[in-house]
Amino acid sequence: MPSLRKKALIGCSFATVLLPAALLAAPQTAQVTKVADQGQTHIVADTIDGRIDAVISTRLATPVETESSGVTRCSGGRTSCSLVNSLSITVGKNAVSIPDRATILLSDVNDGRIIRLSADHYELMLAGGDAAVAYKAHLFFNKNMVTRMDIWSSEANEIQQSTTYKDVSKAFR
Repeated sequence: MPSLRKKALIGCSFATVLLPAALLAAPQTAQVTKVADQGQTHIVADTIDGRIDAVISTRLATPVETESSGVTRCSGGRTSCSLVNSLSITVGKNAVSIPDRATILLSDVNDGRIIRLSADHYELMLAGGDAAVAYKAHLFFNKNMVTRMDIWSSEANEIQQSTTYKDVSKAFR
């Protein structure tokens, strides 16, 4: 029968082997990146799964453009704002599929961050708007596609919209 001292040493060795793996699987703290009003901004995270790079392209909208389109894309009904032109995400060398509808209503994005939630599950969090029209867009994705997007009202701290995306590409083969 092993002595108490041997049991303690075995227990310590077991904890030493498992602890780093447990820490690697935990969600990682993300660095916040300010998003430019116009041009491209890279929001980057280095994870054990590889480098994740979200590129958000923004441009300034003109009052004439927003008034004539009939669609209010500026937060708070303003006539000038910063609109999201495009968003791309890569996980390592994999390009993530992002539905057009996931970015069409995003405007006045202030900052963003990428969080690794678990193995092959990530979140891009974008904060935008101002005061009563401030929002947080949470895009959940894996290495292949965006799977869900939630829009939260920052002031009310309530979810305003939640959209789930499914991979239906195999349905057409």
